[in-house]
Amino acid sequence: MAGKVRKMIFSISVCILAFLLVNGLAFMYQYDPEWLHRSGGMTRGVYIPQSRIIINDEGNGYGIIDDNGYANCHAVLDENYMLVFGNSQSNGHNVHYSKTYVYLLNRMLGALEKSYIYNVSNGGYTICDIVKGFKAGITEFPNSEGVIIQIGSTDFDLDTMVASLNQREYSDKDSVSYLMENRSFKDKVVGTVKNYFPLFTIIAGEKYPKLDKGIDNVFCSASHKAGDEEIYESKKYKEVLSQAFTTMRAEYDGKVTILYLPLISIENSGMVIEYDVSFEDFVDICSEFDFEVVDMGEKYLEYYKVDYSVPYGFSNTAPGRGHLNNKGHEMVAQALLDVVNEVRKK
Repeated sequence: MAGKVRKMIFSISVCILAFLLVNGLAFMYQYDPEWLHRSGGMTRGVYIPQSRIIINDEGNGYGIIDDNGYANCHAVLDENYMLVFGNSQSNGHNVHYSKTYVYLLNRMLGALEKSYIYNVSNGGYTICDIVKGFKAGITEFPNSEGVIIQIGSTDFDLDTMVASLNQREYSDKDSVSYLMENRSFKDKVVGTVKNYFPLFTIIAGEKYPKLDKGIDNVFCSASHKAGDEEIYESKKYKEVLSQAFTTMRAEYDGKVTILYLPLISIENSGMVIEYDVSFEDFVDICSEFDFEVVDMGEKYLEYYKVDYSVPYGFSNTAPGRGHLNNKGHEMVAQALLDVVNEVRKK
């Protein structure tokens, strides 16, 4: 009997040690801190301030969360600043924070101590999500003199965009300090699990902040995809997009820049830019509202012709797919530099 008990204790001890070892390794592979859901604000939630984020499913990522709960190295802003509304590309998924285009731009501008470019992005966000949160974003940060809207596609579902015109608001209850003080017991439990047991987070399928993340998983950071229509209707598309931009222009008269990061493919003939079917119509409507479009597709081709640089993909992924790599972030920062300098001079 005593022998069986010893064997049982030994087996349990081995299991516990094995779990602790694997959980410890998980801290180095993927660590996603607590996410505070909210009903208002530009993003659907914020991270616990001063958190660290480690992502190694693509490349080698290390991110920092600032005092406001967003992916920036700090929350000290210049007197005037430009905001970035985007998705995981702007959050710097899978690269070190010092390699992101937001950080690189601040460094080029000599604005590392007081940020001029400030990132307020949510993984998985589409143009519809950004329209819906636009009012809240500029309300939370009212002194911006420009907004960069980063998107990966100009296509969107018309009904989803119309619904986005019912915009989110921002109030003190959406601030990170209020959210931290008023967390539910369930949220505290989930947060504790995420903070101390990243292995469970990995098992739950959490990928910070992945483009196809589901909103019903309590371990996820609440994002979704807008569906593409099977039949593209140019006239309706333009009408709906015009409604969205009219709403945004009524709320904000500063500089608006659309940063478009199209998909690419590498063929035998070279790099091919996979433009969305709606892209030309999107550009036309942007010009009507004085929204400048920075088309990275053209920039990608220029770099590829020089040294075959590819903006997406890492050594452990397929080239040309996934998130921006270090070179891709450099390309974006260089492409935006003239736009940003133009705004600063005014």
